[in-house]
Amino acid sequence: MASPTKILFLNSCINGGGAGRSLEAILNVADPRIEAIVVMPAPGVLAQRLEGVAELVFVPEFVERMLRSPWPWPDRFRMPWLHLPANVFGLSRSIGKLTRLVQDVRPDVIHCNHMLAKPVGAAVGARTGVPVVFHSRACHQLWADGKFYDWLGQRKHVRRIICNSEASATVYRRHSGDKVTIIPNGIDLEHYSRDSIEPALRSDFDIADDEFVVGFVGRIQASKGVDWLLRAFAAFAGRRSNVRLAIVGGNDSSLREDALANYRHLAATLGLGQKAVFTGYRDDVRPCMVDFDLLVMPSLLPESFGRVLLEAMALEIPVIVAAHGGAVEVVRNGEEGLWVDVNDVDGLAGAIEDLYADPSLRRRMGRNGRARVQARYDRVTTAGKVYDVLVATANETNPMTGSGSGSGRERLVQ
Repeated sequence: MASPTKILFLNSCINGGGAGRSLEAILNVADPRIEAIVVMPAPGVLAQRLEGVAELVFVPEFVERMLRSPWPWPDRFRMPWLHLPANVFGLSRSIGKLTRLVQDVRPDVIHCNHMLAKPVGAAVGARTGVPVVFHSRACHQLWADGKFYDWLGQRKHVRRIICNSEASATVYRRHSGDKVTIIPNGIDLEHYSRDSIEPALRSDFDIADDEFVVGFVGRIQASKGVDWLLRAFAAFAGRRSNVRLAIVGGNDSSLREDALANYRHLAATLGLGQKAVFTGYRDDVRPCMVDFDLLVMPSLLPESFGRVLLEAMALEIPVIVAAHGGAVEVVRNGEEGLWVDVNDVDGLAGAIEDLYADPSLRRRMGRNGRARVQARYDRVTTAGKVYDVLVATANETNPMTGSGSGSGRERLVQ
């Protein structure tokens, strides 16, 4: 039997996020063709979930965000902008460390899972001759950002580009279209089955069984549209007494402001009072989600996919989405949910009202959602497609073969 293909997964997410959770869904599907080594900045939630699945390597300078670094002195001097030059220095060090790691473990392919992983992985691939596969899970809004990743995707040693939607593929289509493969995110359907989850939201926050719950799940930051949702819900709730809004999520740790406190204040200003519930960060959001009557993803900027949509649909919850980005590829208007124009307060309030008023429509959309996830987004199928691309890339050209000299399931690269 042939030796497994050794893949070095570069993943700068520490505590999950869409990219980290999607990688977790892939790696938790065992495939004898693959031997996985995952590089991350530091231990965290994601590392705990990958224990026993892959060898873990920690490189502190391999940062997740340019405004958050492993050095404490920018915050000590109350100058958080200093994280940026610190990370420019740190990323150059990470390229050197990862080059030595590649020379040590001799992978067949380098897989780049996050935005900052792509330039780092491309540089390491150019230095070592190991083929590189990008996994794109982002819509690049800034002109310079798009141009940079377009240029990066054209590099000869970047052999394949996996995109989770056409929205995330846009930046690569013009010059690297022959490298692009669309493979959507996937989820564990058994993990997201209503029968396997004990509801907690209503009991934890004293929400009656007959109250209609509108839910949001995600990081609490401006681009997620929580402000828009609060205003739309206030317009809807002004006509109803038995409705609640549940905001499930915590502050983005890369930001300095307390956005959660700001939105609590806005909810009070809008007169929502007890109608708005803020749960804070939840490591497992399923016990909250199963108590939703509908989920809203009101992103102000286009997202490449919206993993939370799959989770809601698998739980037979109808969804409302801002009509842009990858969300409109996942959710069909009128089938699994409704589309609304971006930042249209009256439109979102009206969509919530339409679903509130028609329980049979909600049930039909819920059934459609579960069926669509079963047909298109099961993680076993999507992971297999990712592994197919990685193995094919390794078979095309494999300049570094062998088992390497790894020493254990976890290590810190100094």
